Amino acid sequence: MPKEGMFVKEGGTPGAAAAALGAAAVAAAVASGVFQEAWGSMRFGRAPGAEALVLAAAVAAVAALSLRRGRWRWWMRPDFVLAWSATAFGILAAWVMATQHTGRVDGRWCSWLEDDPMVSFQYARHLASGAGLVWTRGQRVEGFSNPLWTLLMAAVLALKIPRAAAPAVMLAINLALGLAALPAVARLARALGAAPSAAAWAAAGLGLSYEWVWAAASGMETTALACLCAWAFAGIAEARAAGRPVPGWVPALAGAAALLRFDGALPAGIIVGATLAVEGPRRWKDALWVAVPLAGWQVLRLAYFHAWIPNTVLLKMGPWPGRWRAGCLYDLRLDFQSRLALLAALSSLAWRRLRPWGLVFVAVLLYGCATAGDFYPGTRYLAWGWPLLWALAAAALCAWIRRPGLAAAAMALAALWSYQAFWAFPGLMRGGWRAGAERVAVARLMDAVVPPGQRVASDWAGTFYYYSDVQGEDLLGKCDPVVAAARPDPGLGPTAHDKMDLAYSLGEVRPDWVLLVPPGQDPGLRWLHTAYDARIWNDPLFAAHCRASARLVGGHWALCRCRWGDPRGGSHPHPR
Repeated sequence: MPKEGMFVKEGGTPGAAAAALGAAAVAAAVASGVFQEAWGSMRFGRAPGAEALVLAAAVAAVAALSLRRGRWRWWMRPDFVLAWSATAFGILAAWVMATQHTGRVDGRWCSWLEDDPMVSFQYARHLASGAGLVWTRGQRVEGFSNPLWTLLMAAVLALKIPRAAAPAVMLAINLALGLAALPAVARLARALGAAPSAAAWAAAGLGLSYEWVWAAASGMETTALACLCAWAFAGIAEARAAGRPVPGWVPALAGAAALLRFDGALPAGIIVGATLAVEGPRRWKDALWVAVPLAGWQVLRLAYFHAWIPNTVLLKMGPWPGRWRAGCLYDLRLDFQSRLALLAALSSLAWRRLRPWGLVFVAVLLYGCATAGDFYPGTRYLAWGWPLLWALAAAALCAWIRRPGLAAAAMALAALWSYQAFWAFPGLMRGGWRAGAERVAVARLMDAVVPPGQRVASDWAGTFYYYSDVQGEDLLGKCDPVVAAARPDPGLGPTAHDKMDLAYSLGEVRPDWVLLVPPGQDPGLRWLHTAYDARIWNDPLFAAHCRASARLVGGHWALCRCRWGDPRGGSHPHPR
């Protein structure tokens, strides 16, 4: 591994390097200029005052880091940079977790995650209680795409941890994983040729980013996947740089990544492929770390869910017009959040020794294009590439700038100029507690209002059902294979949230209750009501059979009793 100030010499031509850097600069300029309006309306945006303040801080840091001597020399110490950035991440993430995802609701303390991982928690709750890996009893649909994370949730609940405290345990695990990834990024950057101080600033860039704090506080498996990939990439790069065998734990991490998310098979395959490229065919058995878990889960999927793919993947399929444009705009969020680091990482394609890793990062971006966007802010589908982005940026800057101090200063500028959690903090703290607490309160009220055995339909499938014992009906299809197979409707929202079949969900299934927010109840969620709740509210079936009994609960939600003309007056048999 190269020492401070020692960089691997390149055999590439200056002309090719300059052309690659120029192409990356043009691409960044186009992304930042032509498509500015495309993502200018996103819920997170740069505030001019905060941007000027951070720019001043970045320039000051660059000036301090550029000094070869003097009292500011300690800024360049890698251990100091890693320590304060890890501390800052830990404090920010823990603060968001404690204030936005935990609290007292109706006099009782509880915790919650974003609604998607709460869907997984509902599966885990039923599995831990012996009801099976199901979202609602008697209905076997794989409405989750994170089997290993869901099994971990079930293990937490199996330890007899109270239902209200289990989400807080997962938040603590996410916090630990977020901290564990930072030294892996620094090690990966060092193995790729970055100076120690620049490598430390690469870790700081990830730890200080809005994406990293939000991912940890969301409770999703995003942080875990990025952490596993960071350590696996670092293990391969260090082995290649030192000329030693790839550690045996690297393919084991690949196997865990493959089960952590359905699309974790992509980075897992890259990790195994890179191991074989370093070690040769004699390490072919390493592929079993990925193949065996995937094959085992596929056998279970066919036997238990009677499906070849998860229902969540089926939900993302279909003739979605504008898919690739939406996917490209999704990638542009990365430009918005870490523009200088992204430009530096793409410039790694100009250097022969960095080019293989640069191509891996390009594969990350291409996968982002294929996903056609996401419901949540940030770029969680690119999470497995976040550590590589920052490590490549540090290595590329050290390749372009031969003075270690200046290279570290440039990396500090890239880190401080990213969309940091510091100025995104007000957005991270806005409205999350109220919305989560309302959902918990509504769930508990449903237990008191809805008779046992009756079904409640909603376009939210997580907290409402985890914190209650009612039977559910998912109007957006994550846990319903019929809706998931419907034709996409881009007018509803991004992919995986763009299917709704009310003629089936209301007309055929006939739920006993419908839970939604009537239009106009909460202006802060108008974007949601226009797409989903307003469509339900104005649907002829809902208007004729459910709307008249709407009863406001929890502040903004309406619980509507549906009357379908059943003379027995009880719940209706589910057709599946």
